[in-house]
Formats: sequence, structure tokens, C-alpha cells
Amino acid sequence: MNDNLIKIYTMAVQLFKELIDGNGHLEIPEGVRKILPNTLMNCEKLTSVSIPRSVTVIGACSFLGCKNLRRVELREGLRTIDVAAFQGCAILESIVIPEGVRIIAHGAFKGCTGLTRIVLPASVAVIGEGAFEGCTCLTSDDISLITSKESPYDVLTVSTTSCIVGPKEAVVKVLNQAFRLFGRDKIVVDADAGLEEINQNIQEARYRMEGDPDLEDQPAEYGAQFTLMDFLDDYNRMHSPCKDFVFSYIDDDEPDGTEDYGVGLVDVTKNGDEYILKILSQVNESQDTYWDEDWWDWCERMVRLYGCKVFLHKVSEVYESDIHEEETRLFEPVGDSVKQTALDSFPYKEPAPEPDDEIPF
Repeated sequence: MNDNLIKIYTMAVQLFKELIDGNGHLEIPEGVRKILPNTLMNCEKLTSVSIPRSVTVIGACSFLGCKNLRRVELREGLRTIDVAAFQGCAILESIVIPEGVRIIAHGAFKGCTGLTRIVLPASVAVIGEGAFEGCTCLTSDDISLITSKESPYDVLTVSTTSCIVGPKEAVVKVLNQAFRLFGRDKIVVDADAGLEEINQNIQEARYRMEGDPDLEDQPAEYGAQFTLMDFLDDYNRMHSPCKDFVFSYIDDDEPDGTEDYGVGLVDVTKNGDEYILKILSQVNESQDTYWDEDWWDWCERMVRLYGCKVFLHKVSEVYESDIHEEETRLFEPVGDSVKQTALDSFPYKEPAPEPDDEIPF
């Protein structure tokens, strides 16, 4: 997360706290689209909150540990209640989920021991595992309804195809910088290299494990595998005001969080004078490691650093459900700034792999 986003986040948190009136009530202003993670976590002053129809996402841990929160008013327009959003709100008595909500992520209402009533609309497609764990006052009918929609799978998976498009020099710079970042210093793409040699370099970086000659010919385990998107992951975790939350959701056995996402370069192709570096990724976004702003920030940084264009095609879907949303954006240099444009289609889209095919991560 860049400095501007951190400032915006900090201002939003402060604004919400200042809007809490003398009775502990918070009326979130119409026009707010997302309540960011951790916004009012452990806020003892808060007793009730009214969320406008403009809000589509209640971010992870937004109201976690608000032990005096008794009443929450949600309105149509909301689509996602993210991980641990109301976890530990022990005196919250009832919650009416409005029509239109599709996802209630894992742990969303965990430990709400005072919750006696829950209303779920037909629009709810998936309830994350343990979303209502510890809600000991719910009736058996409520629990039966929740269980029927619970999923043991990751709540939301986001797959992206990023294409870095520009002159050969820009693509070569991107690759060489990435090789240096991830300990592949001996692999250098020559400025005069042809497409075949460039792609051989990519494959060598993906499969090679430095310092372990016995494994040089085997695919690298994830912690050692070369990926460009690791730069996004590590940078945003360490610079995020939510980093304590993010790290708390990472498995101790996988301290880099790699069990929750997969990323890999595909290849470099050529179209006229332009070279195209394609990157595939798949991220479990219920961990809330990545926000839309993170993806956009990464694309903008690539444009500024290398003077290239970046196409980002993002597919959001929930396992074994009908939720499937796509969006495509183009980021391109315009003078000293970066122009962002929403596109109707993705110019580098390929046919979906056969079911038995593996994504080359």
C-alpha cells in the first residue's frame, strides 16, 4: 500500500471515530463504498451503527471486539461481510442480513454470544466456515439454516491475468529486476535476446533452486519459486496499516502465506513492436491480503517504473456457487501520470484450460 493509501486509510478511521455521537451511535455517511479492514476494531465507545446502501463491503475485522456494540443496521446494496467483521461483539442481539448479500466470510460473527436472532436472505450463496461459531444463543432452526450454506472452502478466490506491454527494453528491465529481487542474480536477460531465449530464462528461473543442485531440475516449492507478484504481496503486507491482522491469518507453517495463493509467469510474446509479458495469479481474497487498491497500485507502479502499459483482467468467484464476476482495466502512461480505463473485454484472453490441465504456477 503506498503512502497516499495509508493516509486515506488513517483519515477514514479517524473520521468514523469522530462521527460517533454522545450515545455511541455511528451513522456512516452515504457514498462510502467500503468499510476498510480494522476500521473500528476494539472501539469501546461504539454501541450502534447504521450502514448506508452505498456500502458494498464490510471489510475484515471492521468491528472486531466492539464489546459494547448492541445494534447494527444494514441496508440493501451490501454484498460481502468479510472475515471476522463482527467477531467478538458479545452483546450484539440480532442481525438482519439484507437482500443482495452473497458472501458471509469465515468468522464474521464468531463469538457473538448474545446473538439470539439472525435473518438470512435467499441471496446468500456462501457462509464461510465458522462464521457463527460460538453464537450459543441462536436457535436450532437458525443453526440449521446457517449449516446448509456453510462452505469448508475458501470464501472468495480471485484469479488475475496481468499483461505488461511495451517495448522490448521495458519488458527486459522488468524481468531482470524481478530476477534480482528473488535471488536469481545469475539469470540475466540480454538486451539482444530473442523471444525463445527470453522464455528459456523465465523457465530457468521458475525451476531453479539456488544452492540445491539436487533439485535444479525439479519445479521449485512455492517459497523458492520465482514470481513477480511476490513484490506486491511482500510490499503491501509490510506497508499496510492492517499488517498485524494480515499476519495473524497466515499459517505458522507457511510464514510467507504462500498456501493461500499461487502466481507464475507464463511467457513473453510479441505483437508488432510491442512485447507482452503475461502473469497468472490466483489469490484467496478472504484473507483480505489484497484489496482492489492493491492490484491497482501494483499496476500503476509498474507503469511508472518501466514506462509500459499494464492490462489487468480480474475474475472473482466462489467455489461451487454461481458467483462469477469479471473486470478488465488498462493502466497506461499519460505525461507524468497514469491513466486508468475500464475495458469491456480483455485483449489477451485465452481459452480456459481443459479440466485436467494444471495452471503453470
